[in-house]
Amino acid sequence: MTSLLIYIFIFVLLVYISNVNWLTKSQNLYVTTFLLVLFFGFRLDFGNDYHNYVNIYNLINESNTKVTTELGDYIVNKIAYYIMGKDGSLLIFSWYTFITFFVLGKAHQKFQAYEFYILSIFLLGFVFFANNAMRQAASISMLVYSLQYLSNNKIRFVLLNIVSAILFHFSALLSLCLIFSPKRSFSRWTYLFWFCVSFIIYKANVIKLMMSSVVHYIPHYGEIYASRIDNFAVKETGLGLVVLLWFILVLFIIVNKEKIKPDIANVSIFGSLALLSGINFEMWERVFIPYFYVNTIVLAIILTKTLRRKYNLLVNYILVVVLSTSMLYQLSTGNNKNKIIPYNNALIKEVGIHVSE
Repeated sequence: MTSLLIYIFIFVLLVYISNVNWLTKSQNLYVTTFLLVLFFGFRLDFGNDYHNYVNIYNLINESNTKVTTELGDYIVNKIAYYIMGKDGSLLIFSWYTFITFFVLGKAHQKFQAYEFYILSIFLLGFVFFANNAMRQAASISMLVYSLQYLSNNKIRFVLLNIVSAILFHFSALLSLCLIFSPKRSFSRWTYLFWFCVSFIIYKANVIKLMMSSVVHYIPHYGEIYASRIDNFAVKETGLGLVVLLWFILVLFIIVNKEKIKPDIANVSIFGSLALLSGINFEMWERVFIPYFYVNTIVLAIILTKTLRRKYNLLVNYILVVVLSTSMLYQLSTGNNKNKIIPYNNALIKEVGIHVSE
């Protein structure tokens, strides 16, 4: 419960800061990003990627073991060690947190949807996903930033962003699919048809069954891959409720698709439906999750265009109830794949405060 209250406090504080008028847009972004780094970049032993990246840092800098990692990540690890020595892993987490949320916040400013920036990253769980896969989160933020160039048909800038993201996480290569996004808008009935197809595939568990059947035909490695499919299956018993909420979100986007440029709407809707059709198969989720988090900007754009500015802050706080209810459910049932509890921060540890779940 303590961790839940801390997250709610962080959320309310950041919503307030991101909506104040006594800071310029640029100042606001830096202050908000600084607070996000403070709360999440200085984390200690929470988030599924924590020990993995600490181990990578130690292997790169304090042993002769060969480590396979992206060039950009290797350079960042070397710089962090040069600055902070054996404690530089904390700088790694702070660096990726800064890049992720600064770039994502900048994207929201470009689309004039910054008032709902904090709401979107919390409500969709992106802020917690960043604790589970921080390098992929950074590459996703660059994918979202690329949307402005996609809608203006500046493909060379989209490619430049993708190449930059690949330096830190190879999965950014999948962002090349952006280039092939349909430019025209489809009828609402077309989107609803694929919505129904995606939901049926999800409920019937088709993706996992199909992949389980196919991998057996791979020479020499079939059985190994088959066992990995079973091991990678999503284990949270409460996932069904979360997925239902995500389907409702996609339905909300379909209803409001006129408020978004067609190519961005297509990336959001079709990407989300592709993810949700196989969300109960984690290997599938890893491939399509970047396109779901495009909705961090799409949701913010829709809310900005739907609500008058003076009501923006009120809506943010009303949705605190929705957010806190969802978080309370995950915490109370243990259905939390991103390992966000107990909240543990280097600064809190320095003052001797222990946080329970």
